[in-house]
Amino acid sequence: MFNPNHQRYLMTRLYHLDESLSEALQNLEPGEDDQLHRRLVPDGTIEQRQVLRDYLAQLRFAIRRFIQVYQLPEGGTRISALKSFGVALTFAQIAVEELRPRYLAGYGALNAQETEAAERLAAELQTLLRRMGGYLARGEDGGLPKRLADLEGTREEVALLRELERIIAEQGLVELRGTLQNLIDRVASPRLEIAIFGRISAGKSSLLNWWLDQPLLPTGITPVTAVPTRIVRGEPAQGFLTTAAQRGRSLKLDEVPHYVSETGNPVTARASWNSPFKFLQSD
Repeated sequence: MFNPNHQRYLMTRLYHLDESLSEALQNLEPGEDDQLHRRLVPDGTIEQRQVLRDYLAQLRFAIRRFIQVYQLPEGGTRISALKSFGVALTFAQIAVEELRPRYLAGYGALNAQETEAAERLAAELQTLLRRMGGYLARGEDGGLPKRLADLEGTREEVALLRELERIIAEQGLVELRGTLQNLIDRVASPRLEIAIFGRISAGKSSLLNWWLDQPLLPTGITPVTAVPTRIVRGEPAQGFLTTAAQRGRSLKLDEVPHYVSETGNPVTARASWNSPFKFLQSD
């Protein structure tokens, strides 16, 4: 019998042998994906691929027989393919970041059109990569079919949502998955969101304060509110500030005017209409 060191060496080499030939055989198959560039041309004929598969099957049989006869310990580290894909996403994000103009400029000056094109491409690719990462983070239970199955029989709209999910999946319309996810969230959650909007100084904040039965939002004769404010039922009463650079910073209720009012937040210096917005929770 082989000693433990021999066993580890043999199993490592046998696994490598099998993996290398499997990958080489897979490269002979015509690609079904829409890969931008394939380094290897799949030029094997159907007969060649089949014969090589048969030889590989015999080779694996010989390896398994050897392992059984000499009682080599099968095992080795197994890594989740999904986790491996998550790691690949991280490296892809780094690669996309290096497409930005400040990196390209090292290879020569860029004009305004080229700068804008490179920045737009990097932003679009980063958005798609973040969506892929978000999808992976939800796990198996966060998939659309699973969520729709959990809602089956609860609402009439579920049948329509299931049909939309089928069309999106069949046609590969991943850009619509986020919208469908939002629709499913609305069906699954009993919470109803109401948007309050109107002319400047029409009394929107006063109406909300009356509704909440407490003066949470600043009011005045002249325009006061400077940024969108979201009020969510919750306990205890507290404020949260979300900006492009920071999410969910806790605020005291008396600090709210410093961020949502024209006086406390002149020219939207602390929080703006574009990306940051204020979350306010109260019971």
